[in-house]
Amino acid sequence: MATQETHAPIPYAETEHEVTSLRGPLERPLPMSREDLLRYAAGDEAFAPPHWVRLRAPRDSALEARYLATLGALAPLVERDPTLTKAFTELELPRGESRVQRLAARALEGQLAPGAEATLFAFASGGTGARFERLFAREDVPAEA
Repeated sequence: MATQETHAPIPYAETEHEVTSLRGPLERPLPMSREDLLRYAAGDEAFAPPHWVRLRAPRDSALEARYLATLGALAPLVERDPTLTKAFTELELPRGESRVQRLAARALEGQLAPGAEATLFAFASGGTGARFERLFAREDVPAEA
């Protein structure tokens, strides 16, 4: 069988734009206001993509700090305005992951996200061991936790 030469486009040929960094999307801002949160939940590409935040925040200390600042800014807004609850779920991390539980415990122990304690206790709720027992023995634990 003879091989035929083809001039069809190669599927992995150079594109017109170049990806310079895999961190690019994570360098975009996180929402810090009511309006930002609504735009974020609607998929506005000006913000770091929610799926990347969920994946990387428990693994990247710089993103974790930004994420906790966002929680601290937005959790009190959501408590005052329950219509934002659905949009706020876009910022939630997977509660069953031990990395998320440890992130929440660290944030609560260090008071790194004032105003977001209820959210952080929810993230930490699946944690086990002495650290989490001490954490949930505190007087400031929300009733729903």
